[in-house]
Amino acid sequence: MHANQNNNTYTSNNQGYNQTSALMIRLDTQPILDQIEIFLRGGQIVPLETKEGISSQFINMGTPKCNDLGTQSLLSFLSATFNPQVVQGNFTSERYDSYIYDTHVNLITNIITNSEQWNIIDEDIDVICDFVMNLIIPFISRLIDNEERKGYADTIKTVESNTLQQKGGISLGGN
Repeated sequence: MHANQNNNTYTSNNQGYNQTSALMIRLDTQPILDQIEIFLRGGQIVPLETKEGISSQFINMGTPKCNDLGTQSLLSFLSATFNPQVVQGNFTSERYDSYIYDTHVNLITNIITNSEQWNIIDEDIDVICDFVMNLIIPFISRLIDNEERKGYADTIKTVESNTLQQKGGISLGGN
């Protein structure tokens, strides 16, 4: 009788990314929120070389669209839209249209209602709203007909194989 060795092999193929990083990239909404914050603060993130290596630094490039309270308030409001849980939802086309309309109305209402307290000038209300909606519209479209979760299958393909191999002769008795 021979002892058997069981080998498990896992092979992953996901179009250039490993499983974890591909899914993280698809679900990571922080870069979108960072882009909105940079826009609201009127600046840009630039690479900076230091003795420790490369880091990034915020540089003022223009006039902020609102004060710190406005930036924080808008980012808090928008984090309810730009998050991994929302993007895994399932909308019909009609529900998508309704969501976009409601979000647009709520965004513009919040901005107009708080514009004085947030130091937003009238000329920037549409600019802020258009910038944000141009990010929300394609982001939320990922929910239509469950396409986001359906797309995970294309992003991550895992193949498992079990192989039973015989190892050389350990005799356990009689034959």
